Amino acid sequence: MQLQTNELSLDFLEKVVNIDSRSNNKDGVSLVQKNYLSYLRQLGLSTQFVKNDVCDSADLLLGSIRGNSHFKLNLICHADTVIGPSSNEFRYSDCAKFLYGAGIADNKSGALIAMLGLEYYLNKVSKNKLNINFISSPNEELGSIGFHNVFKKLGQEAVLSLGFEPSMPDGSLIHSRNGNRWYKLHIKGQAYHSGRAKKGHMNAAHDLCSIISCIQTQMSLRQDVTCNVGQIIGGHSFNTICNDIIAKIDTRFNSFDGRLFIDKLFSEKYDEVLQECTTNNIKNDVSISIEDDCPPMPKTDLSNSYLYLYTQTLREISNISYSSVHCGGAADINHFCHDKGAFLDGLGAIGANMHRKDEYIEVDSIKTKSIALGEYLYSINEMI
Repeated sequence: MQLQTNELSLDFLEKVVNIDSRSNNKDGVSLVQKNYLSYLRQLGLSTQFVKNDVCDSADLLLGSIRGNSHFKLNLICHADTVIGPSSNEFRYSDCAKFLYGAGIADNKSGALIAMLGLEYYLNKVSKNKLNINFISSPNEELGSIGFHNVFKKLGQEAVLSLGFEPSMPDGSLIHSRNGNRWYKLHIKGQAYHSGRAKKGHMNAAHDLCSIISCIQTQMSLRQDVTCNVGQIIGGHSFNTICNDIIAKIDTRFNSFDGRLFIDKLFSEKYDEVLQECTTNNIKNDVSISIEDDCPPMPKTDLSNSYLYLYTQTLREISNISYSSVHCGGAADINHFCHDKGAFLDGLGAIGANMHRKDEYIEVDSIKTKSIALGEYLYSINEMI
């Protein structure tokens, strides 16, 4: 079974890479989505655009094909990029082994591999049993805000979800990912001149430091959670007592149990560490809000079975045994995860330097990964 000519595939890739589809460029992202839609319709998929009711982004693209079984799976990719082609033109390396371009690894070659693999499978199979969804987010680089409920529903309905983020630079697949929660810790109190205030006047910055110290102490007891204070905003000058301060805190966890542990930490009142004002016996007001919530992608027993089948398929095609690793970063596939499904990411091209001007992929990995996906889907179809 052969794919469409490699030249045509690379022409399509060049076309979408040269579209400026930075996440906030709604028209550019929409144009990429329309190119994906056209390809999917040629494969016989039904397609629809899903509007964003939360923020002003391009539409989500959802393509689907129905088989004659109850088995459902998702192919997950995205159309947006961090940088545009003005700073990173589509080009080959001198040896023609590598291709460079804006978002070529993350995630335009991944979307192409998903479509080529699906094409390969549909051309080979005589009777399709699989119910397949192709999902392309328009704002993954911004967290796919506005589409989490769609992802969750599609994930819970499916046995298997496959992500087409690039593999690791050495070709390793991704068997699990951290989840993340972003917390905004806001403390408000009373300003004062630091020289004239009585010793012990409550200070929002001091209380913030005390709370973060408590959180970090508890975090250090576990290896599966991390905490990073990314930004602190507040205060006025050297000689004023800080009355209003905000900390933006990024927490990461590799399991749902880790997320529960973090949630309990940030649900604490921390009254015992807040300084009581010696003048009026009051304390600063503390509020904590969740600004972003992404579940982890766990390595489940079911995931292990589907991972083994894929790695065996990939080895037969490439003659290389690729491993799988845990990845600290989150991706769209995290929002599809639940405790009864199987999840595998990194099925995109082998590449590196994402979000940079020298972002690249290995050209041959497009064909290898596409055929591997097609054969993988065919094997699943034959098993059910």
